[in-house]
Amino acid sequence: MRKNIAIMKLYHLLTGMWLFSAMAVVYFQDICKSYTLAILAYSLISVVASIAEIPLGILSDRKSRRFNIIASSLCMFLNMLFWALASVYGGIWMLFLGSISRGIGVAFHSGTDTALVYETMSDLRSKKLFDKVYSQLCSFNQIGLLISAIIGMVVTYYFPLIYLVWLSVIPALVKIFVVLMLKEPKSNADNSMTPWQHLTKSIRLLKNRKKLRNYVSMTILDSSTLLTMYRFEALYFAKLIPLYLINVVRIITHTSGYFSFLLMPIFRKFNFLQLLFYSRIGMAFIRSVGLILNNALTPFVSSLTNLGYGIGITAQATLQQKEYNKSLRATMESICSLLQGMFTGILGYFFGLIADYTSLQTAFWIMVIMQITIAILYKNLFKTYKK
Repeated sequence: MRKNIAIMKLYHLLTGMWLFSAMAVVYFQDICKSYTLAILAYSLISVVASIAEIPLGILSDRKSRRFNIIASSLCMFLNMLFWALASVYGGIWMLFLGSISRGIGVAFHSGTDTALVYETMSDLRSKKLFDKVYSQLCSFNQIGLLISAIIGMVVTYYFPLIYLVWLSVIPALVKIFVVLMLKEPKSNADNSMTPWQHLTKSIRLLKNRKKLRNYVSMTILDSSTLLTMYRFEALYFAKLIPLYLINVVRIITHTSGYFSFLLMPIFRKFNFLQLLFYSRIGMAFIRSVGLILNNALTPFVSSLTNLGYGIGITAQATLQQKEYNKSLRATMESICSLLQGMFTGILGYFFGLIADYTSLQTAFWIMVIMQITIAILYKNLFKTYKK
């Protein structure tokens, strides 16, 4: 079973190697010739993932974690292939087809990867070390994103962006062969329940367990805000610095994220809700400094916000995994992801409207205010659940 951890490190590394991620929205806009359609191509990922989340989460709980991870990798390969083909064939429709494939891939992956790691640690009788191992795995995702940014900087300096898009197909293909080596962890599934019973029991538990409900609500609000800012900051940065320098910014961003995950074990002795409060306040402060500057330094200052990312995502995952029902782990996570996807889509839409009618800077200021509010809510939860 220890091999699973090594394989999942490679899985996270290759998942992060979406080589043109820093300029994806720029590529979409170039294909669509419209900011609205470019944003729609991004939002379509969340919409499709939201629709497929619950049935694929139930499939994971009832059948196989391994199958879901393999299926996710296949969908992600098709996603990259369709997006690359959009430049030569099909245009916007091929772009949307790629977004649909990615949405399905996200749904197969969502909750299952975390459940697989948690159950692998349980099989190894090392469940108490989950947060430490989880942060290590996620750090490999940051390394993948860092490698992507470095390659992206070099390629886009010398060649058109489309070369980078086609190169992104390669790690997606390699990932399929990597995950085929995964071993199914000991099953905690309850196959005596029908899929409908899986769903209704998961919803009932999420509704009735107040602590879990609070954790999930905060994660949805927090993650949606961070994801929306991450997706559209390239458009803001592109107004301040040359396009190839955006990848330099992402190098700093993902280096910061890597160290954030790497340093997480040092903070294990602290209450995770307390860590979430301080990390979100710190991220909001750094983002505010960048927005006040509003010049060529802004992207580089803003990139340091990722120093709080690893701490936050590890704390959120650990708090929720401890509260989930063991036989409904992926289903419950899928319900949460469904709600998060819906909220991210709504938030992205309003973010775009605010940017259109005012400015991107104003929209980001509103997001910073939301981050501060989220930090205060985490502090209130800490007072309630100190233990």
